[in-house]
Parts: sequence; structure tokens; C-alpha cells
Amino acid sequence: LLALSITSCKVVSVESMSTKIVYPGISTGKTYLVSEVIISSKQTFSIESVLFGDKKVSDYSLQNMKSNIFVDVKKNSFEEGEYKLIFKTDYVKDLNDNTEISITLNSDGNLKTITKDVIVDKSKSVHLK
Repeated sequence: LLALSITSCKVVSVESMSTKIVYPGISTGKTYLVSEVIISSKQTFSIESVLFGDKKVSDYSLQNMKSNIFVDVKKNSFEEGEYKLIFKTDYVKDLNDNTEISITLNSDGNLKTITKDVIVDKSKSVHLK
């Protein structure tokens, strides 16, 4: 279920989103979530905010899907294309049926917030050894 705050032409869109649980390989380790979001843009854009539930995610990486190169997220201006936004959180205890990921993107001065329910793909969960 995708909720869009702006219903204009699809200049910037989220193609897919997945979240998996990563379990530690040792008893003193910490369980965390890894989320991956595929963003497609037909023009230059920037990322205004990323929220996991009501918590801001400030540490994320962005990979250009065509070149497989990670881009500098500090410059926050990305050319048209397809990108994978990757972030890790330790909000496992806050995860419930109402948890959402919200991404606000700026494309040519137009803000667009895309919100999607978090669905943990347990088949992709990882047990570290």
C-alpha cells in the first residue's frame, strides 16, 4: 500500500521496499533491521527526510543501481536514475503492525512524501555466525 502526498506525474517514485531482521551470531550481540528502498527518478532529486515509524533515520547510504557505486549522501543532490536507499535501525522492539517507513523527496522544489507499511520478510532474515 503506497500513500502519496502529491498526486502529480511520477517524476520520483518508490519502486520497492523490503525490511529484514538480522540476528546476532553471539548471545551478547544486538538484533537490528535492514531496510532497502528502490527509488526511481526522472530528474535530479534530494532526500529531505527518512522516518522509521516516528523516529528519524539520519544514517543511510545510497547506491546507484546502474553503476553499483555508492554515492556521497552528504551532497544530497542526485541525478536522474534508479537508486537503492539502505539503512539499518535497532528499532526491532518498536516494530508493530502499524509501523511505516516515510521518505520525503524534493524534486525541482516539489516535496513528495512516500509512506509504506513495514513488512518484515522473514524468509530474508539473516542469522550471523
